[in-house]
Amino acid sequence: MQTHEERLAKQRAWREAHLEETRAKDRVRYATQRAQRQAYLEASRERRLAQQRLYAFEHREQQPANGRAYEARHRAERVAKNRAYHKEHREEILQKKRAYRATHGEEIRAYTRAYRAVHKEELLAYCRDYDASHREARQAYRDAHREARAAYVAGRLEEKRAKDGAYRATHREALLAMQRVYRTQHREDLTAKQCAYAAAHPEIRRAAQHRRRARKAGAPISDFTAAQWREMQEYYDHCCAYCGTRAKGHLTQDHLTPLSAGGSHTVSNVIPACRSCNSRKGTGAPLQPVQPLLLTVAPARRGPSSPGWAVPV
Repeated sequence: MQTHEERLAKQRAWREAHLEETRAKDRVRYATQRAQRQAYLEASRERRLAQQRLYAFEHREQQPANGRAYEARHRAERVAKNRAYHKEHREEILQKKRAYRATHGEEIRAYTRAYRAVHKEELLAYCRDYDASHREARQAYRDAHREARAAYVAGRLEEKRAKDGAYRATHREALLAMQRVYRTQHREDLTAKQCAYAAAHPEIRRAAQHRRRARKAGAPISDFTAAQWREMQEYYDHCCAYCGTRAKGHLTQDHLTPLSAGGSHTVSNVIPACRSCNSRKGTGAPLQPVQPLLLTVAPARRGPSSPGWAVPV
């Protein structure tokens, strides 16, 4: 009688001798089973879909709750998995997004405009709620990164000015049309804001009026600001540069080279003068030799009439 070890050895020997034959039979059997299963699925497809629809209809109230419960249970796991995937495939994902935006740019912009038009109030309410709930966090972030942000802005200032200038030069007509439409639609609000700002900042308002008058007169440069005017008056101790009369709060801006003669509305061509001296000078030469203030701590205004503002395209 064979022992257990002998039977096992005999079985191993038989399997080794008939290995290829056994594998071939297994492959045939597995292929037959797969074909039978595929045939069954194809034959019962409509019945199974009907059963699924019936089940979904009968449990329509339960399924959303189950889905929400599942999402709540696995939210942290799903978020971690998504973050890991995006971190690992970041460049690939960004490249796909850039390619899609380049191909479907107009479609995306049209969809965005339509969505914002339909959900305007909802989006505004969301933005207001978000700003109100995250105000302290945003302020804390700004305070913590103030120096880094200032360094970043200072490093990119010229680049940003160049890009903005190039964009304005390229899209000038479109920007003007947008501004006209906006002013027409918000005329009352803009008027109220301008009146309130002028009442709260009379010096800045007067400086803007002076610059406008200089531009209308054809001044090649018109960048004199209210801050420069205050600094100039303090430098002259609020006295007239011609007669030395102290007239704090009543000094006028006199242009050494008159605007009518092609003078500029800039710090190097403006001196403080009392009304009497300014009237006597008129459009003539200065009443006496005066050294203007060539440099101020306060910066000049950057605008279309400032040197170097226009960016070549």
